[in-house]
Amino acid sequence: GLTDVDGRVRVVNYVADGLGFRAAIKTNEPGTKQLPAAATQLLSSGNSVIAGSIQTSPVQVPVAVQVPVLQKTISSVPVKVPVPVATQRL
Repeated sequence: GLTDVDGRVRVVNYVADGLGFRAAIKTNEPGTKQLPAAATQLLSSGNSVIAGSIQTSPVQVPVAVQVPVLQKTISSVPVKVPVPVATQRL
């Protein structure tokens, strides 16, 4: 399982057999509901998150600067290499 520093816990149990791959997830993460998705079972004890309750703020994103290529691309060429082969007599 995974435990975050704020106390959130997520434990995932996997089963793979003749019926396919299945996962059961147990968590206390806020905003998770007990809704099965495909072959996954989700058991949540977390509180619901009310829309608009998460605070947001603008983030400065650095601009990517284009730099010149310092090395030219080298193409590979296939080379034949002899490989020893053992023969077996019946």
